[in-house]
Amino acid sequence: MLMLFFAACLSDIRPDAIKNAVDTDASVRGRAMLEAAAEAHGGLDAWNARTTVDVAFTDEWFGVYRLAAPWPDATVSVRHRLTLHTFDSELHFQGEHDGLVWGVRDWQTWSQRDGQPPESDKNKDARFILPTMHYFAEFPYRMQEAPVVLDAGPVELNGVRYQTLFVTWEDTKPRAEWDQYVLYINPDTGLIDKAHYTVREIARFVSGTMHFEDYRLVDGAWMSHAMIVTAEPGDPLDAPLHTVTVASYTFDPVSATSP
Repeated sequence: MLMLFFAACLSDIRPDAIKNAVDTDASVRGRAMLEAAAEAHGGLDAWNARTTVDVAFTDEWFGVYRLAAPWPDATVSVRHRLTLHTFDSELHFQGEHDGLVWGVRDWQTWSQRDGQPPESDKNKDARFILPTMHYFAEFPYRMQEAPVVLDAGPVELNGVRYQTLFVTWEDTKPRAEWDQYVLYINPDTGLIDKAHYTVREIARFVSGTMHFEDYRLVDGAWMSHAMIVTAEPGDPLDAPLHTVTVASYTFDPVSATSP
């Protein structure tokens, strides 16, 4: 019965301003703010002109959450080649799992070991985490695709007064098939500092927060080099669920061969 209860529950991270919305102009303001955030990050037109990006990163999971890591181990180092504006990608493990490659093409997963021919498989971890990393690498631009973008008002958090946006698909009500996002825009830089989000594909009652830290300018785009995940937006960063540390981004490298 407990499992049935959790399966039926949907996390709802709507701010009160959205739950009790009467502001008919919130959508217009929200869309303008989201577009301004994309410009602050480097510009939507410039991003759309790019085709691929290689991201070299380490993902480390902590405490009991190590059991939830969607990788062969709780800590992995990888090189992830993303085909931008799609969810196709291939990910090359390094270190202990060197020679192992995971890939997604048209939502179908495949894997490769030690240079052998790639084989189609049904890797649920790959199907979840590879597209998820697309979202976080392309975050300010992927959010533009959402039809529901609302100004959720200012929020003071840890001494910073953020502008927040509520972003989702279809309508503002929690839906089993659509995730919700609350974006925290830095008042000084215009960059997205945090994103509170649901995880419908894994557990409908779960939410988390990505803190985009250590922004650096890479070929005209401001890219986060430390993505720290906690449960709530106000949680301290020194006790994360997991941390993605990026060594490098390389735009439009020569494409590798995948199935």
